[in-house]
Amino acid sequence: MKLNELLRKAIDLKDSHILLMGDFNYEGLNWELLKSSEHLEHCSTLFMETIKDLFLYQHVGGDTRHRVDQSPSRLDLLFTNEIGMISELDTLPPLGASDHCCLLFKFACYTETRKSETPRPNFYKGDYPSMKKTFQNTDWSECENENIDIYWKKI
Repeated sequence: MKLNELLRKAIDLKDSHILLMGDFNYEGLNWELLKSSEHLEHCSTLFMETIKDLFLYQHVGGDTRHRVDQSPSRLDLLFTNEIGMISELDTLPPLGASDHCCLLFKFACYTETRKSETPRPNFYKGDYPSMKKTFQNTDWSECENENIDIYWKKI
């Protein structure tokens, strides 16, 4: 229930591109039919319903966990909110002693560039040596015992 709630919160952020991935440990899910083999109140069934409710696409097509004397399973999943965001998805051998495959893929997204209406200072173009010299050559004693506004006007 907490995972489903977290997924809903992530989607509610209204980001244009969403990529969620990890080891979800839900067996009994048929990603081709988008169904669970468990009863209606089972956590894997509720998870599948949440994924469908949020209109997420699951991209991993094969088993990702292989353990001796156990059936292979697809536990490592990759979700996006657009179908074409993942390409060249490869399943690679596990790292070290892990029984989970590594997933290698390309993630395609874009960003909208918006021109800011508010001018912003470019601090990288500041002439700091000249400013330092000006401040060193300024007689600050005439502002002594004054409030900060007097100093600011002097600057």
